[in-house]
Amino acid sequence: GNYKVRVHTQGGFSTAQVITIYDCISPQEILVNNVLHSSGNPYFNAGVCTNTITLKNGTGGGLFGAKDQTAKGIYRVVQFSASQGDYIVLNELSPPAGEIKFKFKTFFEDLDGDFLQDGDEPTIINCSDMALGTYSVYIKYIFYLDDDTSVSYTDGDTMTQVETSNPVTFELENTPYINQLNPKQVSKFRRLRVIGQNFGPTQTTGNVYVGTANHYNLMVATPTVDKGKIQDKVKLWSNTKVVVNFRVRNSWKGTKKNVWVVKDDMVSNKRKVVILP
Repeated sequence: GNYKVRVHTQGGFSTAQVITIYDCISPQEILVNNVLHSSGNPYFNAGVCTNTITLKNGTGGGLFGAKDQTAKGIYRVVQFSASQGDYIVLNELSPPAGEIKFKFKTFFEDLDGDFLQDGDEPTIINCSDMALGTYSVYIKYIFYLDDDTSVSYTDGDTMTQVETSNPVTFELENTPYINQLNPKQVSKFRRLRVIGQNFGPTQTTGNVYVGTANHYNLMVATPTVDKGKIQDKVKLWSNTKVVVNFRVRNSWKGTKKNVWVVKDDMVSNKRKVVILP
């Protein structure tokens, strides 16, 4: 809230100045693709590059509003910190009130600690140079004086105070991940393109599965049973795209099934495909 501040001397009171005390809110949940971690821990989650991350305030209140509030002299960033450095999120999305949302995709490494991207701090695109492992995720509230009257936080301003939220934790994994299927409706013997990441440069132990498993982790020892059929006619395998000649049981025609990728015993998310008659 707002407080009036006066200085009291033997000569009396000075004129009053108003100071505003802000609540620098900490995130109470971290969601990946709008889902809490399977452990149920709201302060931890894991995912891969390009996943959408949402920081939420459990009470539903705002996480300090817009990124740059010049009228209040407040600038807000999201920082991922690990032993190798501090990384500031670029290109936040426009979420509902009470959320900060962005893709784990585009950052810059904040080498000088001013929370602004400088000429020697290049943009990190598609998680290049981002090491696998655990990151502490903070919201940083920078209080500043708009000295250069630019109506935004710049190098020409004075940073008066930095407040840091309590952290949540994100683990960057190299689990295979499917972004999309192309086409989403496919006939038997036609080509299906599985587009994503972390499939590996070559197939080696990798496989594409089609089946009805409600949970794609439920692999079966016999891949021809209903829960998972291996697509053994692989035409292309790369780290970001796999192309297969689609082969399924005739009884599956006219139904919707799941597609998932397994690589080095790591199981991807699933995507739905419609099998045309």
